[in-house]
Amino acid sequence: MKSGGQAPAPRWQQGLGELAAALAAGTVSVRELLNYFLERIERHDPKVGAFNDRVAASQLAEAARASELRRARGRPRSILDGIPCAVKANIAVQGLPWHAGAYRQRRARSHAEVVQALENAGLLVVGTLNMHEAALGVTTNNPWFGRTRNPHDLERIPGGSSGGSAAAVAAGLVPVALGSDSLGSVRLPSAFCGVTGFKPALGRLPTQGLIPLSATLDLIGIHARTPLCVQQVLACLDGRTAKLPPSDHATAPPSDLPGTPGEPGGLAYAQLPEALDLSDEMTSFYADRCQRLEAAWQPSDWRHLDLPASRRAGLLLCELDLLAAHEQELTSNPGQFSSMLREMLGWAAAQSEGKVRQAQAKVGKMQDWLENELRRYRCILLPTSTHLPPRADEEVPASLADLTAPASLAGIPACSVPAATSVRGLPIGLQLLGRDETEVLELATAFYAHCPPPAFAEPETIQNES
Repeated sequence: MKSGGQAPAPRWQQGLGELAAALAAGTVSVRELLNYFLERIERHDPKVGAFNDRVAASQLAEAARASELRRARGRPRSILDGIPCAVKANIAVQGLPWHAGAYRQRRARSHAEVVQALENAGLLVVGTLNMHEAALGVTTNNPWFGRTRNPHDLERIPGGSSGGSAAAVAAGLVPVALGSDSLGSVRLPSAFCGVTGFKPALGRLPTQGLIPLSATLDLIGIHARTPLCVQQVLACLDGRTAKLPPSDHATAPPSDLPGTPGEPGGLAYAQLPEALDLSDEMTSFYADRCQRLEAAWQPSDWRHLDLPASRRAGLLLCELDLLAAHEQELTSNPGQFSSMLREMLGWAAAQSEGKVRQAQAKVGKMQDWLENELRRYRCILLPTSTHLPPRADEEVPASLADLTAPASLAGIPACSVPAATSVRGLPIGLQLLGRDETEVLELATAFYAHCPPPAFAEPETIQNES
């Protein structure tokens, strides 16, 4: 990430482009890079708690040798051939436990389709990552597999439900990880951990091999250092091998962010409801950022929306979907689920048909409104979360996913970008959502280039390392 003759950043702080360039230039071998990240996992994950299970060392060594041979022959499968990665524990990795934070005896007989796509591109899947039980929650304090900690402050939550995935990237244990997102489960932990989190459009990536939370909202998402890294991973998941710029920033940042005053179908920032549970720090930061943008970006009026009601409606439908997907196990072996999860599902099951129809109507209303708003604006900016990451010993605000739920309910692409660091050293994330994936990621890349360099997760987990 450093330029102008400065020493390069440590490997764990580099984006996928820098790592790919180093492999292509031969300044590091695949085995050296793999061992570098495996050593970081051994050293730092006991504090962070991101990993659940790891692929056998012999299997990884064989995969690394095969990658090196492909590179020696000039035939890498992609520019990311040989780069380590990991996936959330509800995504199947052949031979490893596949439990979604709940099913403690289940193992995957084959790869999920997205995992197979990563391996087809030559990436080295090193293991599976901790998550909130059944992907239904924001703390990633799992009753069966332990608590994942925020690498920026070990006493704070990493977010959820893909907390292990975001924390693993933030702590430099792997440069990229996959998660799943139903109401914000990729973007929220990415914002809390200071990395980029991308939710593609509903149906964009295959969910075969994903243990479901919600059949109607589930999708696979990506955690990485930067929006450009996300684009590189998407290219691999699509089977594309086109070369991308070997840098965290595709180009030097332009003098101004995109946007033309009064441009039809231009860019917008969300005017949020006064009643929204937005922390003072987030309110101040977001107001300042909107003031900087207002000369060229237009206001999108969200002030009339009941965002908590939309989020609660989506949550009820997720709970009912989860209940339907796991009814047999809940009946035959209820002890494999925590009492808290059983209580949540029991509450959902007790809701009347009228309540369910009301929830469906609220979700439909949000879908229609946001779809209409995105006919007026190409992309809309808003905070990723209402609060900075809470302490694990504090009550978690119910509002954390109020701002991630709308894009999920509408099924549109959204990207959370690390936008700043608070005075307490905690990451602040902003998200961009829009109609078109390419446009969202290109704008996110430009936006990232204008943000201050992200704070790396050094104080608690990484010290005095070169």
